Amino acid sequence: MKLSLLLVLLGYFSPNCIGFEAGENPVVKTPLGSIQGIWDLTEKGQRFKKFKGLKYANIVRRFQDAEIITNYEDDLYIADKDGPFCPQPNPLVSFEEDCLYLNVYTPETGGNKSVMVWLHGGALTYGSGTEQDYGPKFLLDKDVILVTLNYRIAVFGFLSLENALIPGNQGFKDQALALQWVRNNIASFGGNPDDITLFGESAGSRSVLFNLVSPTTKGLFHKAIGQSGNEYDARNQIPENGQLRRVAYDLAEALECSVDSDELIKECLENYEDLSTLLFTAEAVGYNHQNYPWVPCLDNYLDYPYLPERPDDLIRKGEFNKVPIINGVNSAEGIISAIDYVVGKYQWSFLNEDWDYYGTRYVFESDNFTSEMIDVAREVRNFYLGDELASMETLVQVVDLFTDMKFWVGNHRFSIVASEYVPVYNYMLTYKSKNNYIDLVYGIDSDALGIGVGHADDIFHLFNFDIVTDFTEEDLTVRELFLSWWTDFAKTGTPSLEDTWAKFNPSDPLYMEIQPEPSMVYSEKYATRVDFWMNLLDGKSHLFNLF
Repeated sequence: MKLSLLLVLLGYFSPNCIGFEAGENPVVKTPLGSIQGIWDLTEKGQRFKKFKGLKYANIVRRFQDAEIITNYEDDLYIADKDGPFCPQPNPLVSFEEDCLYLNVYTPETGGNKSVMVWLHGGALTYGSGTEQDYGPKFLLDKDVILVTLNYRIAVFGFLSLENALIPGNQGFKDQALALQWVRNNIASFGGNPDDITLFGESAGSRSVLFNLVSPTTKGLFHKAIGQSGNEYDARNQIPENGQLRRVAYDLAEALECSVDSDELIKECLENYEDLSTLLFTAEAVGYNHQNYPWVPCLDNYLDYPYLPERPDDLIRKGEFNKVPIINGVNSAEGIISAIDYVVGKYQWSFLNEDWDYYGTRYVFESDNFTSEMIDVAREVRNFYLGDELASMETLVQVVDLFTDMKFWVGNHRFSIVASEYVPVYNYMLTYKSKNNYIDLVYGIDSDALGIGVGHADDIFHLFNFDIVTDFTEEDLTVRELFLSWWTDFAKTGTPSLEDTWAKFNPSDPLYMEIQPEPSMVYSEKYATRVDFWMNLLDGKSHLFNLF
């Protein structure tokens, strides 16, 4: 989610403390040394502690594993401001390569509290874990500890030569180091190291699910929440062998590096000094090969791989961190993809005359496609559009296409397979609040266009932003549902202590429809669209390479 871009555009920078005198700043003694934070007030006026800009790891060399912090050199570490953003192709934010920092927000008193660790979204390319992007004031009213963090993104987090020289997955490995830091130190902040919930949205949700299957994170978290993103949809999210290597070679050539050997590529890219040129060139090269410039890789060429096998295979075999899971989507997620056509960045002809290329690339996340794959892409287009052209008049159908392909079917498939091993609680957010991401960022009126709950709209129910202050009564009702369910799940492993939210059952796949008056449903619209994809994926499994 590119919320940081929105915040910079609107001139928002989070203050340390506003509106009250808190007295002496809070200090905690940790295995790393003494840390001084600051006070603030929750949404309901309760005092809480903020420890911001805590360094959790050092980046020793670009594209290589970071090293976890074992002590702070200062006698008193002052933790009163966010750490820097990680490098990203966003001209409106300042960043530093030394960027592995996290924030810890704690209630005023008490100990042994449940801990929630948030992984930010942004297509593995943008964003941060700063208070600027994710304010803690709503969640801290629920008596939990919140941790937010930066991890390496874009070329710095996911470039790979598909060997040990530039192995890839560095952003995910950073997340694993942050989880180790939390386990080692959170008790000093009043948290329970054996009661940690990992949650995230969009690429942050995908990150949660990658951590779910990685052997490197076993025992580091005890519940998981994935909001609007996973690796089990129609697209092949793990690129074919050689694809990421081609990205690295093309990047090196674009930057006039020698490509005579992997060692020379590594040396050149590792020492390339113009970070902005590196970032923007890498993004352009990445898009030449795939719909998302930065994706994970199987790194089983390492002695201790982060991702030794495909995530779908690991889930199917039950070889993953078996913890309770909340997994869900919003009703019109696909607007995040369709918006490029709405605002004129892309031409509608891509989805009409040029569908055989662009549509097949969308469906299979690959440039390497066959005539049979083109036929499948045509079948997808026909299901949503029939003989109609993709245009503003058929925008709702286009949004549905992207919603299902990129979000709904993956959520459904994952829930079916994971629920064989662990409790899974499925949801769909269908209530559209006054504040929504697409309208704020792109300046459109999605209501007038007939669009439902878009990608990232759930964020406004969990985190506070100073630029978003006007809520309806129904907004507040849904916010309270989110906060209560999410924090009850963090504390108990179930989102509803009254058993109103049932576990996912593949034979009766009800999900919680999140509305001011929520209920367990399996709508005909959802069933029809998901069944289309399930039949397609099962019938053409040899093309999709999925379980």
